[in-house]
Amino acid sequence: YSEFFIAAKANLHILITVFFLMILNWGLEVYKWRYFTIKIKELTFLQSIKSILIGIIAGIFTPNRLGELGGRLLYINSQHRSSAIYINSLCSISQLIATLIFGLLAFTVINEKLDYFQISSFSANTLSYLLIGIILFIYFKGNVLRKIILKLNTMYNNTNATYLLQFTTIDRVKLLILSILRYFVFCIQFILLLFIFIPELSFSNGLISACSIFLLTTIIPSGWISDLPVRTTLAFIIIEFIGYSGAYGSMASIILWVINLFFPALVGLAVIKDEKWRQQHGK
Repeated sequence: YSEFFIAAKANLHILITVFFLMILNWGLEVYKWRYFTIKIKELTFLQSIKSILIGIIAGIFTPNRLGELGGRLLYINSQHRSSAIYINSLCSISQLIATLIFGLLAFTVINEKLDYFQISSFSANTLSYLLIGIILFIYFKGNVLRKIILKLNTMYNNTNATYLLQFTTIDRVKLLILSILRYFVFCIQFILLLFIFIPELSFSNGLISACSIFLLTTIIPSGWISDLPVRTTLAFIIIEFIGYSGAYGSMASIILWVINLFFPALVGLAVIKDEKWRQQHGK
């Protein structure tokens, strides 16, 4: 920690940059939510921000941040909530796909450079590209999620807005592009934080590390108590793996968590209090 404060003081501009990238990060998510919920309700920009911030609070206390959905339904009418759940699910899936794709590509690079997994480059590349192809095919052509929600609507006699449960290929492409942009904001944030402690780290190694950590963090289930320890442990292992002190990876992971989740969660608490005040005073 003493090393961090010394390094942070010398690299204050990096911390400030990472903080502003956090605003861009969540700004992309707000835009995504507002852009696609227009199919069911035209939310104001402020309503979209509040939905996301309250979702962050709920997500921190649930496994793999599943509680984010609760906040996002704040301004959605009950008859449109099935559609909102579908939209939110596709938003989450597109973000997951971005993580899986670039995580798999990082795996192929690591295997080619170090032959650590003792798998031939051809086999590793073939397997990775095949999985990426399957993932993209399911994303663009699969309608399992839509069928499940339509089935639930039928079971509970909720026929409202079923016609809205449509995402065109263009919609899915736009959603995936936004998710990829947000993913790379995450990566750049983490790489910049690593530069504070490891200035000699190359951008390519930092990117491979970030992609690998985000992939493993995503596929390992975690609750609100274990989320941060899992992240920091994986960061420690991966940074040790590429030849640097794992403590720097853990520290970068902690700072990233604080900036990207803790600060927005504090703002979310203020939003919740404001909403309660408005409800109590009929505003």
